[in-house]
Amino acid sequence: MPPPPAPAAGPIAAGGIAVVGAGIAGLSCARALHAAGRTVTVFDKGRSVGGRACTRREEPDAGAVLPFDHGAQYFTVKDERFARVVERWRDEGVVAPWTGRVAAVEGDTFAVKHTPGLMVGVPGMNALPRRLAEGLSVHSDRRVTALERTGAGWTLRFDEGPPAGPFEQVLVTAPAPQTAALLTGHAHFTPAVRRAEHQACWAALLAFDAAPALPFDGAFLNDDRLPDGSPNPLAWAARETSKPGRPPTPERWTLHAKADWSDAHADRPPAAVLPEMVAAFTALVRQATGETLPAPTFQTAHRWRFAHVKNAAPAEGAGECLYDSAAGLGAAGDWRLGGRIEGAFLSGLALAERAAP
Repeated sequence: MPPPPAPAAGPIAAGGIAVVGAGIAGLSCARALHAAGRTVTVFDKGRSVGGRACTRREEPDAGAVLPFDHGAQYFTVKDERFARVVERWRDEGVVAPWTGRVAAVEGDTFAVKHTPGLMVGVPGMNALPRRLAEGLSVHSDRRVTALERTGAGWTLRFDEGPPAGPFEQVLVTAPAPQTAALLTGHAHFTPAVRRAEHQACWAALLAFDAAPALPFDGAFLNDDRLPDGSPNPLAWAARETSKPGRPPTPERWTLHAKADWSDAHADRPPAAVLPEMVAAFTALVRQATGETLPAPTFQTAHRWRFAHVKNAAPAEGAGECLYDSAAGLGAAGDWRLGGRIEGAFLSGLALAERAAP
């Protein structure tokens, strides 16, 4: 089943609630507000919804499309509130189990792990945010740079174009540093947001005309060192073609670098990082399986500046979000609950409940 179409933006209506960020937290929040009958408008700096729950389509040749889940690789379900939503998505064909063989690779051995309950979007991870965004007013390519409060409410200012507003409330679901920058001087909980810490992640996207039939479809690359003794930059590798609903050819792999390595190399250009990641994957595969990877026929790299949550923001009480009722400002995100798609969804849901009880 193809994913729902991207949401149409439509005109920006003043009043109601503005949500900044169209990742899973922002869309979860906006969808709950919309279902409660509130007027809600979503703004995002990106070209499409989803944040790191995304699918990148590369077209190296005319007519050839290579899809990669270059952000979130899969998700799991633990909370009953999220489980109910995921069950509906599964019935609709928006998500499906990923039953690929996931291994732990250490030294010259690998062990396939028992990993039930891994879920993915179909035909890509971006199916989740697109489903959440259905029926919402979402404005992409709108980077919010400042909030201004007047007697009429909150006005949003952007890096380009006219301001929007006034809005009764503004709920920010961007990564913690960006959220704190917008809310400083406006919301009492901003110091808590500042204490959340993110780490970067480099992703390498590889395609092969033909590749060895490796004995795993996903792998945690746990070694600190490569066979030659140099530091291992990689944390994860996944065969895109093993996930449900993906084109079976050509062979495609997504690699994720370790968080500390990504932080240390965050400011390097993709062209400098990519060869190191490809060489590391080739060496680890050869050591663990004896197989030799051919040179990729396509390769590129992407840096996620705020990929991993190193330290979650402390809560006010036991809340899953942060909210200032006097100011009409709130914040949510995976940085509040320690990462994971489920955490982002629940944080956004909690913020909607605080903003529109």
